[in-house]
Amino acid sequence: MPRPYTENVRLRPKTSDAYYWKTDPAVAHIFNDNLSKLSVGVYKELVYGVGRSFWAFSRSSGAQRGWQTIAKREMAARKAAEHKLRNMQQGTRLLVRCLRAARQELLRKTLVIDQHVTEAQTHNDLKIKLFEAVQTICILLNGTNV
Repeated sequence: MPRPYTENVRLRPKTSDAYYWKTDPAVAHIFNDNLSKLSVGVYKELVYGVGRSFWAFSRSSGAQRGWQTIAKREMAARKAAEHKLRNMQQGTRLLVRCLRAARQELLRKTLVIDQHVTEAQTHNDLKIKLFEAVQTICILLNGTNV
């Protein structure tokens, strides 16, 4: 069976070609066009996607079974990795919400502490003024300090 060279590679191979494509549904639309009609961005997507989002399979039955097994394992590993990524993203979102809530609580408690400090300072100032007033009264009444 002839090995496909780059000049023989098609996104829509003929039944006489030695290979066919197995694609992830997310990129299947690319394989409806000819290579000559694609943009540079799509070419980059193809380069990145080889073995990740699409695979070439030999039309020979033995090779086909072997590659299908590999592709199934890769798809399973990819799905597991995507599931893990979604879980991590969900955990990250939860952590961000918790951090925002903790920040709000910290700001609220800081305001309460500031209010208590202000009240304590005011209370202390009143004590000093009261003590000074008592001292003044004692001096006026007795002529002595407390």
